[in-house]
Amino acid sequence: MALSDNTSAALKYAEKGKPVFPCNLEKQPITSNGFKSATTKTSKVSEWWKETPTASIGMATGKVSSLWVLDVDMPEGPGNLDALEKEYGPLPATLTQETGGGGFQFFFEWPGNGTEIRNSASKVSKGIDVRGNGGYVILPPSPHPSGTPYKWLKTDPIVPAPTWLINLVKKQPEKKSTPISGTNNAYGQQALANEIVALSCSGEGERNDQLNRSAYSLGQLIAGGQLDISSVENSLRGAASGLGLKASEIEKTIASGIRSGMNEPRYPQNELDYVEFNGQIGQIGQIGQNGHQRTESDRIGQATDKPPVLTDNDGQPTDSNGGTRKIGEGLKSALKAWILMDKRQFRIQDAYNDLDIRNRQQKKNVSDYLRKFCDDGLIERSNGQRGVFLYKESVCSYIPFIDVGSKKDMDSIISLPLGLEDLGIQTMPGNIMVVAGESNAGKTSLLLNIAKDNLKELSPTGQYDTLKYFSSEMGPQELHNRVKAFQEPMNKWAGMKAIERTGDFHQVIDPDGLNIIDFMEVHNEFYLVGEWIRRIHETLNDGVCVIALQKKSGSDFGRSGEISLEKPRLYLSISEVIKGYSSCKIVKAKNYIAERNPNGLEKDFRVTNRGAMLDELTDWRYVQYAERKKINQEYELLVKQEYSEYAERSIPGDDYAYTFCVNGDEKPVTFRQVQQWRDSYKGLDVDEVLKKLAEDSFDKPFLTKNWFFQVSGMLGKKHKLYKGE
Repeated sequence: MALSDNTSAALKYAEKGKPVFPCNLEKQPITSNGFKSATTKTSKVSEWWKETPTASIGMATGKVSSLWVLDVDMPEGPGNLDALEKEYGPLPATLTQETGGGGFQFFFEWPGNGTEIRNSASKVSKGIDVRGNGGYVILPPSPHPSGTPYKWLKTDPIVPAPTWLINLVKKQPEKKSTPISGTNNAYGQQALANEIVALSCSGEGERNDQLNRSAYSLGQLIAGGQLDISSVENSLRGAASGLGLKASEIEKTIASGIRSGMNEPRYPQNELDYVEFNGQIGQIGQIGQNGHQRTESDRIGQATDKPPVLTDNDGQPTDSNGGTRKIGEGLKSALKAWILMDKRQFRIQDAYNDLDIRNRQQKKNVSDYLRKFCDDGLIERSNGQRGVFLYKESVCSYIPFIDVGSKKDMDSIISLPLGLEDLGIQTMPGNIMVVAGESNAGKTSLLLNIAKDNLKELSPTGQYDTLKYFSSEMGPQELHNRVKAFQEPMNKWAGMKAIERTGDFHQVIDPDGLNIIDFMEVHNEFYLVGEWIRRIHETLNDGVCVIALQKKSGSDFGRSGEISLEKPRLYLSISEVIKGYSSCKIVKAKNYIAERNPNGLEKDFRVTNRGAMLDELTDWRYVQYAERKKINQEYELLVKQEYSEYAERSIPGDDYAYTFCVNGDEKPVTFRQVQQWRDSYKGLDVDEVLKKLAEDSFDKPFLTKNWFFQVSGMLGKKHKLYKGE
């Protein structure tokens, strides 16, 4: 299919009044505002696809396009849809497409009468999702990561969905719930632990559904006063991140699940409430005033006792260890200091948790102080979010942009590898660059090349006398071997100050120098990476920080997901496409001066010379899934041939490689001749073809006296077929 087909199709959809926008192969929007950029303006659509001709076609669903989509995913979706149709009746004939993953999407008219349909996952049934307001779908002829393009199965006019289906998918009126006061008690803690275990044990393809179910269940307990929302969100976020779910997906699913669950408050199944008192966890009526478990006689005689409020000699409430929880100006000062520590958006529940606020009077005081801080202009309420506040930054930091237009000032302050500067990509003072890479893909090689190209002792264009190189894994000997492979005198590397460090990099980076972090090591709470990068960004003045992150195979982002995208001005993703061959993709480049937008471009390279050299194999270009598959096959062949050549080095070139049967006689070809054919027919597995021809010549003789030219001709034909000629 021609590359221009996507452009043509996108324009046709826009002309028909369907708002579209470009996406990458992973179905992620490549516009600045995501699906919110969707438009029917053909001029904008032409501009987008002229920039990225192979971009997939995304279409916003909901009121904006006057349609919604029922998404039936493999493998469980089709069977569950059949069961629904048997129970309620068949779906009407409507516009239907087959996704690249083998599922189906049914397009329906947007309902009237104020009915709202929002996105949902498995709300209708397992494997059946909904795309409505705030959602989008990919349209034909866009490619799919599987290599199979999206295609229309039925081109019937779009019709209204049956009433039974509307009732299953529409948004229900929200029930108002008022959570009773309470913190994480034993009942809630046990429920939270159970849900985290269930989420951690969920299999591939079930994790998002389980996250939604767990969030819903725990949301019920939040409304019932058994858990606080902050603990639930943080626990679910950490577990989901560890399973590899995307950060944006995690946040949406948790928020949606908790919100729905809070409409149905849930309490302990028995009548006794769980409490914590003097360090003991139990139920009201089971804990005595001395903090010990009650005996049976205690329970009979004092069944209605409540644990007393502990106080010090001045009548101030104390914690379980006897420490005074101060009320009054002490709490006010502590709250103000807490706000000024991070100067960020926060929830009142965050303040309760961090300041250990449990007493009802203390909570009222915190609420009063926050109201006072709003009046004083220190903070402000967040619109539309109950109990959420924003720190008010009243001091503006002006950008002196008028006098920075000279060419010298526009030059990138560090040299970049792989010809990135040829694309017009620059690194400015205070910038962060992220290199997200799979294990063994070449992260360290790329980082050491950056160090080499920017140290004055090593490079004639280097701008730094010293730089800081933070390593979380390499010891002295390994790092010595890595830099020795560059074949430069070791004393030239003296300016690279190698530091063993695994965290809190903002405390030790050089704010005005070049800092390289190899790598930011995270094992579970991946969502914290965005916060760590933010702190580094706030610490930098005129310096630069290059940060390496580990990433999973098949993803463009580090294990922190898209949350690590916020602050970096350049974000590179490195993948090992086959053993020994890597690809570098520009996920985000904000500073570039060339006309061509470099975002989405890829370049293949090999790490050679014991990790010192980056051998560039291709130019920067866009790569489709089918292209990548073919290129990888070529690389695999090169690896195979290199192995053969390595094995043949000790064999004289005149020795026999293959023998053919010609009129009953055996005719050999030498290793030297095989190598010549390999060089002539690049991309063809010459050895595999010769092996097959040699075997066939003995099984069913077909070669004549001109056998040598016959074999060479057959190789030539195979090569033309391979090239598509």
